[in-house]
Amino acid sequence: MKKIIRLTTSLTLISAVCAAILATVNAVTAGRINTIKEKMKQNAARLVLPRSVRTVDALNEKVFAGKAADGRVLAYAVIGESPAGYGGPIELKKSAVIKAFAA
Repeated sequence: MKKIIRLTTSLTLISAVCAAILATVNAVTAGRINTIKEKMKQNAARLVLPRSVRTVDALNEKVFAGKAADGRVLAYAVIGESPAGYGGPIELKKSAVIKAFAA
């Protein structure tokens, strides 16, 4: 009986220490991970927007506005999502040009 209690106590302590280490690593890296995710979304939006777009502003987490050098909105990029994917959600990135371009 003493052996079971000793093993249970040691495993509980080891698990608690590991959980504390993982929680600390998560807290330290959470900001950096979110920044990288936002940059990836901005880069994905930039890929589907017209080449004349100079800046990409996030209107919310799924809608991005592509702006010209003078600040005019030229197009929007939207991230679509379907929860019915075979291996999880499917994300679709699509742009909508809202103004005609004069060459």
